Amino acid sequence: MLLGAVVFLLALLGVEGKIRIQLPTSSQCLREVLAHVGPTRSIQILSGDYADLKGQTLIGAPSLAEAPQVYWIASQSSEQLNVTLKALVEAPEYKSATFVIVADPTTEQSAVDILWKFRLLDSLVVSSQGIFTVALIKCGATVRAKKVGSCTSPDLQEFDFKQAFLGCPLKVLWVRYPPYMYEPNQTSGWKGIFVDFLEAVGHGLQRPIQLAPSDADYLDEVYQGYSYDSVLRDLQEADLFIGTADTRTAELFYLSPIIVSDYVTMLAPRALVDYWSHLRRALSLTLLILFGAMFFSMAAVLFGLSQLRDGASRVADIVMLLYGVSMGLSGHARLSDYSPLRLFLGLFLVVLMVLSFYLQATLTSVLSGPTYEPSISSIEELVESGLPLKLTELFKLVFEFGTGSYQKPHMSELAKRIEVLDEPLLLNVLDAMIRDRNFATLMINAFMFMRPNLEGTFGSFPVGNIDLCFAMGKNSYASPPLNAWIARALETGFFEKFKRLHHFELALKWNVEAAGRTFVVSWGQIAPALKVLGYGYGSAFLVLVLELLLAQLHSRLK
Repeated sequence: MLLGAVVFLLALLGVEGKIRIQLPTSSQCLREVLAHVGPTRSIQILSGDYADLKGQTLIGAPSLAEAPQVYWIASQSSEQLNVTLKALVEAPEYKSATFVIVADPTTEQSAVDILWKFRLLDSLVVSSQGIFTVALIKCGATVRAKKVGSCTSPDLQEFDFKQAFLGCPLKVLWVRYPPYMYEPNQTSGWKGIFVDFLEAVGHGLQRPIQLAPSDADYLDEVYQGYSYDSVLRDLQEADLFIGTADTRTAELFYLSPIIVSDYVTMLAPRALVDYWSHLRRALSLTLLILFGAMFFSMAAVLFGLSQLRDGASRVADIVMLLYGVSMGLSGHARLSDYSPLRLFLGLFLVVLMVLSFYLQATLTSVLSGPTYEPSISSIEELVESGLPLKLTELFKLVFEFGTGSYQKPHMSELAKRIEVLDEPLLLNVLDAMIRDRNFATLMINAFMFMRPNLEGTFGSFPVGNIDLCFAMGKNSYASPPLNAWIARALETGFFEKFKRLHHFELALKWNVEAAGRTFVVSWGQIAPALKVLGYGYGSAFLVLVLELLLAQLHSRLK
């Protein structure tokens, strides 16, 4: 009677094959459970060794790559159940599946232990005593069979991952990546935007976060050949990994949505504007000739007046007039009644005023103009600038990998300027660049985030992209729910919140101040002009002293 009911059940499920063992529970109970989990396939463990299932046709079990990925297994041997599940989960076609294990009351706990061994937490064990699932004790150190339903009332409870792992550490692997993840010093521990974000996630899950650095060879593997062997090794002992990823890693890891799209950036200092060169351009040859002609004509007029009768007083009046007009004073001199002289002096003052306004406008334009020259925005401009390219060992590989061969003239020229730095830490390289401002380098854009306002004093352009995301073990039982919690935290804006807080903190501590220009002339700006005036002042003072000495000597000789 029981055997006939089971065969009838398999016919309803569209499964071919024959059942040749006695089931330890009623077919009605099994029917209710299978109706709850959905369309299934059956696997019978009869006898023999099932360690190698490749190429074999399981009873009612077609290819593992075909849906639905739900199986029920009738087994009276824990050893054969272990071998069968091991072969299934290690098969290349296997992605994920739910298993319903039909067991007798004496093998319930053994079946649960085997399910936990392969981390099949969504699976069920059905016996004549009821319906059981895996219950974790001490974060999975031990497990027990937990009854979640009975054959008379098969209202199954779904496995609660959050409840099962309350208080269990969430182990996270990191790649050093300021400002998202870095270690400021040996005493303060790890900090960064990702640290704050994951602590918020851990608080929501009620799980403490355990941070550990990833394999030091990871980035070298990525940049040299896109190999992720070190992370695959590390993830055997961790729940999460945060680092660089691309579409090729989707075959190796269960990836969360991209958290940050970053760039490998070419960074070069912007040259300060040479304002004296602007003034030299303003003092064109025509302007200098005009100034020379004016002062030569004035000198000729003054010399001619000095030869006339009472010429000395006239020259003195003209000099006082020019002095008063230049100082904005009036009443210090009497203008000559001679009309040609009056016209000449008037025209001279008008032209001098125009030239004075021109020079003042030029000086104002220079002081209020841009502080820096236009930024370098391409490889061609970098080559033309003549700056050396200093790179770390790692980024020398990135440069060669990203640019390919040096067939183009500008690339071959730039390759000749590459200098390999002894400093491996990019943040130290960035600080040296801010201090020296005499070389270009490749930098990850996130590191520039550590020095706010850097874009105002340095030019940059992207040469490659880097995506950051959370990577979890492939086909791990915990990956889908953990990814769902992380995605929910991202959607609520927690990540942006911590990003803004870190940017504010960094701006207070590390802000890179750009040089500025105001209408207040600094000593460095006025010193060259004062130097020129100083020569004239010193010469005039020396001539005056010599004239006084000559006058004293002449008076004594009388």
